[in-house]
Amino acid sequence: MCPLSGRQNTYTFLVLTVATGLVSGYYILPQNAAAKILMTRSANTFWRGLWRLADPKISLASFAGLFLAACFAARDAGLHVGWFLITVLGVFFVEVAKNASGEVVDFDSGTDMAITDEERSPFSGGKRVLVDGLLDRQQAWLIAAVCFL
Repeated sequence: MCPLSGRQNTYTFLVLTVATGLVSGYYILPQNAAAKILMTRSANTFWRGLWRLADPKISLASFAGLFLAACFAARDAGLHVGWFLITVLGVFFVEVAKNASGEVVDFDSGTDMAITDEERSPFSGGKRVLVDGLLDRQQAWLIAAVCFL
């Protein structure tokens, strides 16, 4: 029985939505994986962890280069808006996946635990979603796998 829908089924839909409302994706995950993500932590904690992995202030650096390239493409050959939006989504998901997998590697190596609050800056010290208990290792790996797809 699926705890999200109350019905017996093989798959459960998990909706990942970035708080900005710009990105929304539907991913079909095995019932036990989706249920575990939503049931092991409160939904609020999960979404806070996902938002921290998305990290808009760092993603802006990637989008700046993408925007510049789009300007050149628009000037030289015209810009297809559909392909541009797909590219923006692709870059966003790669950013989230990179951050999620980096969190697990840094946590497992002890790097995250070695950085004190005084040494942390907005641009260093990782996202700390595992250290702060917003996500667990399995959730971080699942987010990375879904976003790398």
